[in-house]
Order: sequence, then structure tokens, then C-alpha cells
Amino acid sequence: MNKPFLYTVAEDICQRFGNELADVAIIFNNKRPITYLKKHLADVYGKAIWSPQFFTIQQFFKQASDATEASPLTQFFYLFQLHNELLAAEGSEPETLEEFYPIAEILLSDFGQLDYELVDIDHIYMELYDTTKIDIAFQHFTAEQQHFIRQFWQSFSIAGHSGLQQRFLRLWKRLPVLYKAFKQKLEQEKQLNYPTLYRALAERQVPHPDFINRFKKVLFVGFNALSKAEALLFQQWQEAGRALFYFDTDAYYIEDVQQEAGLFIRRNIKDYGLVNALGEHPHIIGNRHTAVNLYACNGKNSQTKILHEVLNASAQSEQSAAILLADESLLVPLLQSLPDVKPNITTGYPLAQSPIYGLLNLWMDTQEEISHHHRLKVPFQYIETFVNHPLTGVSSVERDNLLQEITDKQLVDVDIRTVTIASSIFPQFFKPLTTPSALIPTLIQLLDNLLTAISAQDRIRQIDSNLIIETKKVLHQLKQGIEHIAPTSIAFQIGLIRKAIAPINSAIEGDPLNGLQIMGLLESRCLNFDQVYILGANEGILPKTAASPTFLPNSLRRAYDLPVLENQDALSAYLFYRHFQYSGGLHVFYNSLVDESSTGEESRFIKQLQFESNFRFVVHTQQQSVRLPERSDELIIPKEGAIWDQLWHMYIVQKKKLAATALTTYLQSPLQFFLKYVAEIKEPPSISHEFEMNRLGTVVHNVMEIILKPYKGLATFTPTSALAETLSDIEELVTREIGTQYHTEITTIDALNSMQRIMHRIASAYIRVYIQYDINHYKAFRIIELENTEDYTFDFPILVNGKEETIRLFGIIDRVDEVLTADNQVTTRIVDYKTGGDSVEFKNIEKVFATNTENKALVQTLFYAYVFEQVTGRKQLEPHLYVARRMREEGTLFRERNDLLTAEKLHTAKADFETFLRSTLSEIFNPDVPFKHNPASLVYPSDPYTLFYRNAVADAEE
Repeated sequence: MNKPFLYTVAEDICQRFGNELADVAIIFNNKRPITYLKKHLADVYGKAIWSPQFFTIQQFFKQASDATEASPLTQFFYLFQLHNELLAAEGSEPETLEEFYPIAEILLSDFGQLDYELVDIDHIYMELYDTTKIDIAFQHFTAEQQHFIRQFWQSFSIAGHSGLQQRFLRLWKRLPVLYKAFKQKLEQEKQLNYPTLYRALAERQVPHPDFINRFKKVLFVGFNALSKAEALLFQQWQEAGRALFYFDTDAYYIEDVQQEAGLFIRRNIKDYGLVNALGEHPHIIGNRHTAVNLYACNGKNSQTKILHEVLNASAQSEQSAAILLADESLLVPLLQSLPDVKPNITTGYPLAQSPIYGLLNLWMDTQEEISHHHRLKVPFQYIETFVNHPLTGVSSVERDNLLQEITDKQLVDVDIRTVTIASSIFPQFFKPLTTPSALIPTLIQLLDNLLTAISAQDRIRQIDSNLIIETKKVLHQLKQGIEHIAPTSIAFQIGLIRKAIAPINSAIEGDPLNGLQIMGLLESRCLNFDQVYILGANEGILPKTAASPTFLPNSLRRAYDLPVLENQDALSAYLFYRHFQYSGGLHVFYNSLVDESSTGEESRFIKQLQFESNFRFVVHTQQQSVRLPERSDELIIPKEGAIWDQLWHMYIVQKKKLAATALTTYLQSPLQFFLKYVAEIKEPPSISHEFEMNRLGTVVHNVMEIILKPYKGLATFTPTSALAETLSDIEELVTREIGTQYHTEITTIDALNSMQRIMHRIASAYIRVYIQYDINHYKAFRIIELENTEDYTFDFPILVNGKEETIRLFGIIDRVDEVLTADNQVTTRIVDYKTGGDSVEFKNIEKVFATNTENKALVQTLFYAYVFEQVTGRKQLEPHLYVARRMREEGTLFRERNDLLTAEKLHTAKADFETFLRSTLSEIFNPDVPFKHNPASLVYPSDPYTLFYRNAVADAEE
């Protein structure tokens, strides 16, 4: 690596001043380089010396005034108050805080730039006023003429905005008065902001204009882009012999006027006449043939993963190294990807990406939800997020009980009055605010509770305490400002809080001189490292393509020599290029994928160096290998050891009941049968925004039982016309049953939520179809059995390892009845209700009695019929399927194409079913046949067991 810039500065200082440094001040743009220059001075001098005094530029200028700094929030509230006073003087209605906030942000930024650049406020806003008037006056011009006019005014469309433009015309006329009133307010309060200080110092309107005379010499090190105020002061101090300037330069971009990286230093030297104390520009970049490693990564976060591999592959050495973030949003994924190192992070860990912000944001979301909808309910996700948050301290028992209750009741929206979380450090987290003015104090109290809780832990993380303390400071400033203005809504206060706390971050301190350094490009000014890793070097990020919001159009900014987008490009180019002067190892990473947030192109600065310099760019393209799942990845469970013991013990020894659903599950997927009925892996509880079909089925089954129960066991037939009297009761019965299913007493439809109302409507319609079908197709009926779950079990014999064993079959009978048909024939039926998409039709009986059965409903109904017939001795049961969607068109009898499953055909089918049942059960209990997924079966997206057999599915799709 070439000699670092600050080491060269240290050598010049030693040669120029010797040991006479006590009265020398050294000024930087930021604090970070101070530590490095101190080290280099110690190395150069090699002995103890009186240290010079070090300042940042703002600290140095602050010595000219005795005023205190006004925070951005304080300035905003001052501006708001003053602006409304001016409106009142004009006879206009005052603006609310909500209306003024977005305008104030832009005004403060514009006022600041105008101060830094020493622009006459009256002139520029009069110009803005005049150009807007021209824009309005010449709306009748042709498109070409309008285009010419727009060169003076580009912020608003010519057509259709005259009302808005008139409003802004009044604002432009008011702004010079507002600006002066704002400055007077700061002066009255003995406060300042830095733009005000810069202008006042340049115009010698400060208490101590000659404060620089306290020092023998002032050295300004590493400055690049200067404001007009800085340039004027620097010129004056240079002429007075008080100042020296150390510019970090290279002839490659300084002497070539086409190179934007040299724009500001050329201006400093040629236009402002500032002299570089280091003399001629070194020729470094143009003479280097160093390799530059350029990494094209497949995705934004992939850059941090590839960097991890690069760092692991590089030999550990005493060389200095820095990771420079052109895209600072990569900080968190970077920290998650770094190898086991302790970095020093200047960029600062952002509050917005911390668990603390997640908790604050959840509380604000809760209060917003309550305020906006004017109800004491929140989405269940809020409760779920809270109890699972690492900082809330909710006990696992209380968390599980609360989530189970929400799941059982399927509470999409939870009444916060019923939520008590005693074990949490925030038991009142979901308590609604009494008034909007209580919002910020309550949020501060929440932070106090959090700080107390984490302080009680064995080791408080410094980063957490820093973030909490800084957040409290901002909230106190907001509270003080809001107290003196008209009441504001909860929603606006929350929006203001989010904006105010968004920039908060906490530095992660390490060794600033040794080890891995992480910082943004701007913070790397003046610093040099042996190994440099630049992340996020994409076009659109380096340089940024978006300019800051402003009311000053581009044409006016150029006329008054205010910063424009090209200035931002030039500064970015300089910060990037200067690392190519010194670093021995250069590694640049960018996202090569094109998506909504990325062009997929490397920065144009990289392309310029590739074409114009002698650097050797070594391009590394990330190859994303595509691996098809291999058959060996399929999950296969052999029936041996503990697996066989479990299967044997459950079903042979303990006689666990085997239901029809278990049988059809096996036909669909033997692996799923194992997971559900042998390993007994339960489906995780969940809340659905759509009602679950099984819950709908339960409601329909239970209401049908209630309607038919009075007729069960009667010796005589009942005319089906009697069922017509029950039709009017259906809606009320369904309402009460839905309440039962959700563990809540519900007696009226109005008490149902939107999801439950949909369920109510569908269930009522299905039940009405079932009842009306019986009325229309039969003369009379007699109920034999309803929803019996206890008595109908049958021990079915099979051979297991050559020995006869029995499997206990279990049938839940929806309904068994006798009906009198129109021709006075009595038929004994077994009825199965279905609320899904089942059908009575099937193409081939052999495909029904097979793996991945063609008609699951027929298999289940024959299973119920078989168990009932074996237990009761009743024969000739005719299976009927009640599918509300189709029964009016298709009927209820199963049929193979057009051939109904009745009489002899039914008798044959029952015999075939028994054979099929024995064969299937024998396979289940055959130790030589493992449990594995049937790849031909349909897998639904909602199937929670998909993860276990997706490789088998992938194989089938190939």
C-alpha cells in the first residue's frame, strides 16, 4: 500500500512545525480521522510531544458563538408557530401540524442550503415568485412555449394546478418574512443551527468573529466540497496567514477536467485560490496496475455472503482492513454474515432494525388500530407478535395458553379487554390510551420499563441502552413541542414519532485502529486501509440518483450556484476513487440481479476505471448451482425397531381405534399416515382469515343432529312434511352452533364477525338443501342412528407375520335411517354429509379400491356401512352421500358412470371392499413395506406435512 494520506500529513506537520504544536488546531469534517492522525503523529515524532488541538469543523465554528444548538424538532416547532402567526396576520386560516410538517422539512432544508451558500433570501424567493407567476400567466402557450417556460419552473404542472400554484405563490411571498422571523426566534432563545452559524460567521455577525486568533495556525485536513460560507472564511484566513489546507488529491482526476471526482478540489484550488500544503498532486492511480476484484452477486444480501467467503479465504495478517458500505442498508445482513470477528462500526446499528423498534412499532400499531377503527380489538397477529417477542418476557406457559385460546376460538380480531399478560414486563401493553396527549408519555414509560428490565439482566448490551436513551431524548423533545400547540391526532403523532426516531442509531465500538472497520463511504474521508471491501457498488446507489426534496427548481439552483445532483455525483466519485490511490487489496461487490430495487449494473465509476485506468479488473460471477432433488433425499420410514414397536403397541396391543379417515390418509400417502397416526405429529395450531372447511362441516353435522334427534328411536315412520317446520329454525341453530365452535355464546347474527357470517350463510344453505331434499324425495322416514361415536367398533382380523391379529375399526355414523319412497318401498340408508367438493360419481370401481383412491367419499361411506353392519347385524345398507353443491342434480346414490351402486352391484362392491380393506390393513402392518409418500397423490398447498415429502413430489413432477 502507498503511504496513507494522514501519514503524509503527519510528516509535513513534523517538518513544518517541529515540536511547536501546542497552539496548532487541526480541523476535520468528522471525528473518525482524529484517532488515526494522532497515531501517525506519534509514529512520526517517535517521542512525547505537546499535542495539537483537534476539532470537527462544526466544533471549531461553534467557538464563534455562545448559543446552544437547537435540535431539528425544536426548529420544526418554532417554524410551525411562526408560520401560523404570519397566516393569522394575513387573515388566513392557520395550518394544522399534520398539514405543515411535510412543508417544514423541505423549508428547513432549503433555508439551510441558502445559508451555507450565502444566497440573498429576498432575491431568490422573489425570483421563485416571479417564475411561478409566469408559469400561471402563460397557460395558453403552445406546448413548445410551455416547455420553454418550464425551464424556469419545473416543480408543478402547467395544466390543472392553478389553485395549488396560487397557494404556493402566497407561500413564496411569505418565506422571506418567515426566514427572518425564524432567525430572530433562534436569537431570542439563544439558540442556533449550523447553517445560521456559518452565514453569521461569514458575515461577521457573531460574538467572537476573530476566535481563530486563539491559535497560531489552523490546519484544515481532507476537505473536499466547500460551501460558499466555508470558502469565504478559508480564503480570509489563508490571506491572514492563519490557515493551511491539506487536500487529498491525485493527478489522475485533478488534472483531467472530465473526471468528476476532481470537481471540488479543482474549484478549491483554482477558483478559491486555496493552496494545498502538500504541494503537487501525486501520480498514483494512473501508474497502478493492481488487480481489482469485482464480485457480481446474485442478490443484494448475497454480497455479504460472498464477502464472508472472501474474508475466510484470505490469510489473517496485521494489515488494516475496512468494509465500506455504499449501501448502508446492508449493515444488518453484513453483521449476520461476518465470520467470528469483533468489528468497529462507525455507521451505527440502526434503531429501525433492532428488536426495540419492533416492540415500539407494535405498540404504535396497536394504538393506531384502536384509534382508526374506534373499537377495542386488534388483529390476532399483534398478540402473537407480542408474546413471541424476545423483550416482552412473557412466560412460555402464559404464551401457550393465550395462543391456544385464540386458536380455539379462531379469533381473527381479539378484544383487548380480555387480554391479560401478567408475566410480561409490559402487562398494560394493550391498554388503550385515554387521550391523544397520553401517547408520548406512555411510550416513554414503556421505554423506562424496558430499560429497567434489561438492566436487571446479567449483562446489559450497551447498544440496547444507547438506543433506548437516544429514543427517549427524541420523545422528550417531541413532547415539549406538542404541549404548546393545538391537540393533535394519535395517527399524526405516531407518524411524527416514526419520522423522528427513524435516524437513531448506536455505534458498535471496537478498536478504531486495529481489526476490521465498518463504515459508510462518507465516513471514510481521509482514511486509508490495506484491504478495502466496498459493498453495494450498484448504479443508482453509487452515486445516488435521487435528489433531496426542495422547493427550489433546478434552473433556479443553477442560477444561484446551489448544489445540484451533479455535485452529489462528484462527491461520491471522489470518495470512491481515493481508495484506489492507496489500498493494496481492492474488492468491490455489487448486486447483479435485476429487480424492482436494482438495475443489476455495477456503478459507472467502476466502468470508467475499467476503460480509462490501468487497473486489472478480475470479475468473479457468482454461480448459483441448480441441484435437482435426488431420489435418495426422499423420506422413507422402515417398519423396524422403535417404529415397529410403536405401530404394534398402539394398534395390536392397545387396540387404538382406526377410523375411515386414517384409511383414506394411508391410500393418499403412507408417509402422512405414519406422521399423523403413528408418530402422532400434530398439525400446528393456526388462525385462518378464511373459515376452515372442517369447522363448517362440524357446524352442519351438529345442527343436522339437533334437527333430527327428536325423531331418533321412534317406532313409527314420520312424514317428511314434518321437517318443513324445522326450516325456520335453521338460522338460529346455526348461529348458536358457531358460537359453540368458537367457545363463545352467540345468540344473534349481528354478534358474528365477517368470517363467521360467511360460514353462517353457507351452513344454513347446506342444511336447507339437505332437509328440502328429504321432503321432496321421500314420503316418510325413521331415524335409527345419529352421530354415534361410541358403540360402533369392530375387531377386524388380519395376518401379521403369519399370525392372526385384529385391528379395531371405528365408525362415526352421521345418520342411519329408513325412508319410505314414493312407490312405498322401504330403504335402509347410511348417510354421510359432505361440505366439500366430493362427488357420488366414479369412473371405475377398481380405481376406487386402490392406492390414491379415485373416490375417497365412497371408501369412507362403505367403511361406515361395513362397521355398522358387522356390529348391528343389519344388512342391505345403501350408502348415500349428501353433497349440498351437487345433490339436487346428481342425487345421493353413488354411481359408476350411469350405473347406480344399488342391489346386486352394491352387494358385489361391499364384498370387494372387505377384500380391499383386508389387503390394505395387511400392508399397513407388513414390516417389509416401509412408510413412504405416494408421489402420484395430490398435495394441497395447505397441507402442513408437505415439508416431509416434497422431494417425492418433485421426483413425480420430473
